[in-house]
Amino acid sequence: MSSSVQYLDDSQCFWLREWCRALQPQDGEGAPVSPALRHLTRGDRAKLKRCVSIEDLEIESASNLLVEHLSRDAWAKNSHLKSWLQKNDYAALFLIAGVLAHVKINSADGKSLAWHVGKATTPKDALPPMSELRFKRMLRARDIKDFYRQVRRAVQLAKGNVDAVVLADDLLAWCYEQSLDTRASKPSNSLKFRWARDYYLTAKEDRDSEENR
Repeated sequence: MSSSVQYLDDSQCFWLREWCRALQPQDGEGAPVSPALRHLTRGDRAKLKRCVSIEDLEIESASNLLVEHLSRDAWAKNSHLKSWLQKNDYAALFLIAGVLAHVKINSADGKSLAWHVGKATTPKDALPPMSELRFKRMLRARDIKDFYRQVRRAVQLAKGNVDAVVLADDLLAWCYEQSLDTRASKPSNSLKFRWARDYYLTAKEDRDSEENR
């Protein structure tokens, strides 16, 4: 089942992809389009991967580069989002930087992280990459520190092969929905509901869903 990007605009999605590519250049690929990213290396990615907290991420140059650019635009998809980010010291954007550092391959398949660690990726009756117990623990995370730890582990269980843009948008959704005054108006619109749906989706159900589009 494909996931839609709710918060990030096209410019920000492009920047996220380029930022990830700069941190882990592949053989045969050209340099990132933006000169601001051309000094980034795998060494910067290694530094981000060693960060165990949002506070650690706040003092790394690579994460600050991502945060500065993402917070610069007008957030056209949600007029309240920029003021909310400023109010919360951009912790959500540093979270994105820290988690995306663990992405090895940007699958660009429109699938959520929950789908990549769930039942649709495994044969019938086989165990998914992430156990149901661990998945529920991730959904129940109550603070950003715990969520950061749980999501990093989920990306590792997916072998680092996820859609970087969809993941970034979902991380933003989690932080946004944690605010008491910004919860999703309908439970079915919440990230927890969408991730649970994607995690429990079987391979057959996923194929049927794609065929019916």
